[in-house]
Amino acid sequence: MAKLASKVIYLAMLLSILTVSCTKPLARNDSEQYAGTELSGKAPDFSLMDQHGRQMSLSDLHGKIVVLSFMDPHCADICILTSQDIKKAYQNLGSLRDQVVFLAINVNPEVSSKKDINKAIRQWGLEEISNFHFLNGSPSTLRTVWKNYNVLSEKSQKYGGQIIHTPGIFIIDQQGNKKWYVYTPLGWQGPNMSDLMLQHIRGLAS
Repeated sequence: MAKLASKVIYLAMLLSILTVSCTKPLARNDSEQYAGTELSGKAPDFSLMDQHGRQMSLSDLHGKIVVLSFMDPHCADICILTSQDIKKAYQNLGSLRDQVVFLAINVNPEVSSKKDINKAIRQWGLEEISNFHFLNGSPSTLRTVWKNYNVLSEKSQKYGGQIIHTPGIFIIDQQGNKKWYVYTPLGWQGPNMSDLMLQHIRGLAS
């Protein structure tokens, strides 16, 4: 747990570089009011391969609400927590499930085989989500997507060569516009990430 907490602190430092803007800095005593970082503008398009070998483009998903995350198939901590929030949100969507697509983009080009990706999906318990797609591409293509979404991904010697990357999720509306970036760190006292996902998805679906 101490190692995970240390890694979360390091991730928080990386997040301070993430170039999405808040209307005001978030303080700890604001945790109950926190709803995420509101975004604007078109979400950058991409075309990547999912875990089934099917090509998918963000632009093909117009009309759907997209929940977008960036994950490492070898991650054994932060990505597991993110997966739990995604799964919980999905389970509570009810009749809105068909209006939402969950995407995860690989942040570890060294672990990119279909076998590795499908193993991670099973370990994270995301195989039950029929509209979940883990997307992968060439290292150069992935780096372009990371850059377009201001996502950091780097190998950390401090953590034995593990990939340290920007956590959290982006929510994209039915017209392909960025609407929210949401991340709740370990020990957060406010609403959890699954609740915030549900709140924003329901707001866009209404």
